Amino acid sequence: EDDEEEEGNDRKNKKYKEGVYFNKFSPLLGNVIFGSGKMGWCFSIETIARVYGEKYNVNWKSFAKRFWGDYYYSKGKFIEKNEENKKDIKRGSKRSFVQFCLEPLYKIYSQSIGEEKKTLKKTLTELGITLTAEEYQLETVPLLKLILSSFFGKATSLVDMVQRFVSSPVEAAPVK
Repeated sequence: EDDEEEEGNDRKNKKYKEGVYFNKFSPLLGNVIFGSGKMGWCFSIETIARVYGEKYNVNWKSFAKRFWGDYYYSKGKFIEKNEENKKDIKRGSKRSFVQFCLEPLYKIYSQSIGEEKKTLKKTLTELGITLTAEEYQLETVPLLKLILSSFFGKATSLVDMVQRFVSSPVEAAPVK
């Protein structure tokens, strides 16, 4: 009986998918959010993949699967690093999450805080973000908030995740 209860607890703490139990938290399962409460932005792997999917007219679901893990974007395609194809990954290539999520974020922060508006304008154009001349004159924090909300969209990822993964009190009561 104790073994059954332990197995039940183990299953509650893991997500079952395609015949395998996965750890409870994983960006690929959609239950991990990246963000900043202070700056008012957040994203999941799914939401950032949708942004790029719309921008480059690609299948965002396929894109999302390659944003986390040992995937690299090299020579115009995603490559999963393993013994057989590691030679196909250009030296100095970055993992796709770094290249498509973190680097644009770092670039936005650093250019909004310290660089010329001309450089920032060029970066925002590359990301498909347009601001008015008045918006470029905003103080640093309001400018960053505006740019990041334009890049990531509305910060609904957290609410979407809670709605998707947190059981209602009625459903959760029997397992407490």
